[in-house]
Order: sequence, then structure tokens, then C-alpha cells
Amino acid sequence: MEIIKGILALLGFGSVSLVFLWILYSAFNLLWAILSAVLATRRGRNAWNWFFLSCFYGILGFLLLVCSRTINQGEYKESDTMSKVLWTIFFIPIIIVIMYSIIVLPKKREDEELTRKVLEDMRRNEQIYQPNSDNDPYRKNMPNVNEDEYPW
Repeated sequence: MEIIKGILALLGFGSVSLVFLWILYSAFNLLWAILSAVLATRRGRNAWNWFFLSCFYGILGFLLLVCSRTINQGEYKESDTMSKVLWTIFFIPIIIVIMYSIIVLPKKREDEELTRKVLEDMRRNEQIYQPNSDNDPYRKNMPNVNEDEYPW
């Protein structure tokens, strides 16, 4: 959050709230969506389809529509392949996030719970079985067993 505020301060938007910028961004996307819908009807494409695509993609959706060619409205009607590709590109991350939340997250929570239980057991065992410390006065005068084996 602080990084975003720092970037906004560098851009001269230091006192502008993020909510205002989000509303401004949404308004511009809505503008591009309306322009895309109008242009789509003139190009023989589905206006609602391009309206929502431009809502999601913003100016990129509008620019893709501007660069596309007009679809033939005669006997042979072409399909709007570009909109199908854009919808596919839009839905792939959504499907990945849904699959991640259904498949991976429960397993991850289960592993974290198991790790937490193991750590609690280890702490409990450390409290029960305290290892001999070097500050123990009885061990200070005892010779080191490994000292005879390894004289260096």
C-alpha cells in the first residue's frame, strides 16, 4: 500500500485517494466500452460482446476493435473470432484461480495444520525433556568424550 502511495506521490497525485483513482479508471473503461459498442455495430460485430470486452480490457479492447476489419453482413457471414479469443484470454485466469482455490488451498491448509501440530508437539517435548545445557555446573568439570578421539 505504501509503495502505491509513493508512486502516486511521484506522479503528483499525493493527496488523491485510491478510491478516486479507481472510480476514474472505471469511468474511462466505461467510456471505451461505449465507444467500442458503437464501433462494433458499425463493423457488423456484436455490440454487447465488445462492450463487456472493452470494460474488462479498457483501451486495449477498443484498439483491437479499431484495428479489426468489418465483418461481411451478406449471405456469407463471418464469425467474430477475435472476440472469442479475447473471452478465452479473459476466462483462463479466472478458471485457474477457481481451480487453485478448489484443489490447492484445502491441501495447503491441511499441510499447515499438520505442521502446526508437529511444532506444538516438538515444543511440548522440549519442555518435558530439557536437554543438558553447558551452564550446568556438573558438566563443566567433565571431560569431553570426543576430545580423546579427535585431538585437534
